Amino acid sequence: MRTLVGSIHVAGVFAALPVTAFISDTYGRRVALVITAVSPAVMGVIRAFSSSYIMYLCFEFLDSFVGAGVYSTAFILALEMVGPDKRVLGGNLISSTFAMGQVVTALVAWVVPYWRTYTLVIYAPSVLFIIYYWLVEESVRWLISKGNNKEAARIIFKAAKMNRKKLSPETMRTLTEQPEEKKPAQNESETAEVDSRSILVQVIKSKRIMCRLLVCSFWWITLTFVYYGLSINSVSLAGNSYVNFILTSLVEIPGYCLSVLTLDRFGRKSSTMTAFIVCGLSLVAMPFVPESIPWLATTLNLLGKLCISMAFSSVYIYTGELKVKQIAV
Repeated sequence: MRTLVGSIHVAGVFAALPVTAFISDTYGRRVALVITAVSPAVMGVIRAFSSSYIMYLCFEFLDSFVGAGVYSTAFILALEMVGPDKRVLGGNLISSTFAMGQVVTALVAWVVPYWRTYTLVIYAPSVLFIIYYWLVEESVRWLISKGNNKEAARIIFKAAKMNRKKLSPETMRTLTEQPEEKKPAQNESETAEVDSRSILVQVIKSKRIMCRLLVCSFWWITLTFVYYGLSINSVSLAGNSYVNFILTSLVEIPGYCLSVLTLDRFGRKSSTMTAFIVCGLSLVAMPFVPESIPWLATTLNLLGKLCISMAFSSVYIYTGELKVKQIAV
């Protein structure tokens, strides 16, 4: 029964991501962020008062369905605020805060072990994220993609003022001048529609892109198994289960730091493959550790979590950088 809860949660995540992506692309990153951050507060509080196992499962699914996209939405919104040269640093800083969130979760569970009270303490404060609608600016890149250049310019000027930066005259002209309206070419809409439909066909027909798609998909499956498997396994190691989980979460941060140091210096592929190999070796060695040396098993578990966290961050950034234009390469 306890295992089924996890399966139901993942089913909600699977259903949530495409819906969140649609909301994010159609109505904006900020709207999607607020919805996915605030909605779980309602579902979580209701779940805390569940009167049956079936009711608990239903609201577990709804919780993940309305809130599972919050991380990806926040990740995209944050990376769209920084330049390409700061993408690796920005992505890994976000991942580090994710690790700190796991630490806080374990500490709260340690202090408040009863699940109903714990659920209320964890979920109720999330309703405060509604103020993000007024505190967080919309993604400039999303605004430009929707043709809202006026609002994008306002945000850029605000950012420049806050950072005490001066914009170049060329940039000022680009932001303030209205672009000349172009007369629609004959059959322009039909051509655009054909082009948008042909993108999927190009992807399917391109052996290189399909190969990368399959490799990245296999990476994500592997990352999910190993990353969450090690997190779950940490509570079964010798010693205090809360301390073990906290250590397993904290060790992710050095992994993200290694990702920052290696991705731009040695490349995405070399860094990712090295992390996968070292993680695999540490996990293969774990079953052969004698029970008389429990600290060695814990060390190998932490090493594996460090490396898989590094790989997780690297793959997250790598897959985000894949472009359809590479079809022509």
